[in-house]
Amino acid sequence: MEEIKQEIQKHLETAYALLPPELEPYSPYAKRENLEQKYENKEWRQVFYYLQNYSSKNEFSTELLHHVESTEKLFNLYDCLGMKAVLEQLTSDEKRIIGECLCAAAFGPFFPDWEFYALFGVDRDEAVRVAESWPNIEATDISVGYVINDSINNLFGYPHRKQDEWKNYISVSPKQVYDIYNKFRELTGRKNNQQTGSAEYFHNMGA
Repeated sequence: MEEIKQEIQKHLETAYALLPPELEPYSPYAKRENLEQKYENKEWRQVFYYLQNYSSKNEFSTELLHHVESTEKLFNLYDCLGMKAVLEQLTSDEKRIIGECLCAAAFGPFFPDWEFYALFGVDRDEAVRVAESWPNIEATDISVGYVINDSINNLFGYPHRKQDEWKNYISVSPKQVYDIYNKFRELTGRKNNQQTGSAEYFHNMGA
């Protein structure tokens, strides 16, 4: 996976160098300086998302588009390898607990419908699909890793104020979930890609 990460970095550095000086942001929050900050911080997945979204609003050169498309393929391969590692290396108990978190996110009272897509990048129906099929999924089912990551991350980080509901959906303490979450992130190569909600949040939940 390390070789794939290096290839991703090469493509994105080349793509960034080929960017036209003026870009039309695809939303009021996607300013050129934000992209520069992501690039300088080597947040490669976020750089890719920016470039992918910019490409629908700008006349990108064939060479630049080649690097963006190559990055997408490499990220898909990277995520497949990560999910394969998860399916092979997590214990049955760890998988069960992840399943409980998925069900809590999909069926529980933690996340309102009106904000679900903004938090997860998928609608609730997709989260339900993942929750109901886990752990009997294919490593090539790319969305599963994202739903797992966002489900647990939002259970910790989103101000749902439903701490009392935790035990109704999840059979272990937040601290135990957090440890499994870190293992999941390490196996999928997400460990240094983003911050989790709050590393100390489980302390506030009585863990």
